[in-house]
Amino acid sequence: MSEHENGERNRLGIDALLPHEIAERAEDVGVAKARLDAATLFALALLGGSFIGFGAMFATTTLAGTEGLWPYGPARALAGFVFVVGLILVVVVGAELFTGNALMTMAWANGKIRLRAMLRA
Repeated sequence: MSEHENGERNRLGIDALLPHEIAERAEDVGVAKARLDAATLFALALLGGSFIGFGAMFATTTLAGTEGLWPYGPARALAGFVFVVGLILVVVVGAELFTGNALMTMAWANGKIRLRAMLRA
């Protein structure tokens, strides 16, 4: 992409990446995650699990007592909305979840990280 096209894209407020740029970014993130030390990975994994557990607990607590008061669909939709709090915490803090590491396979497939490093993370 030319400098003019890139400047034009930013001027219009479009902050999207092209597919090859997304792939490169995913590879770079995979390499960075593979280089984290074991203690940091473990701490981030504990935080990720804790935040998801917090979101699940919040959703369950929200659903408690709605039987007969709220219709089934809206009650479950509300539970889903409050569960997102856990996911937001994971993203904001930068905690680690298995699903977030699934794209590390791109860095492995392109030879940027070794299989052992990917599996360790």
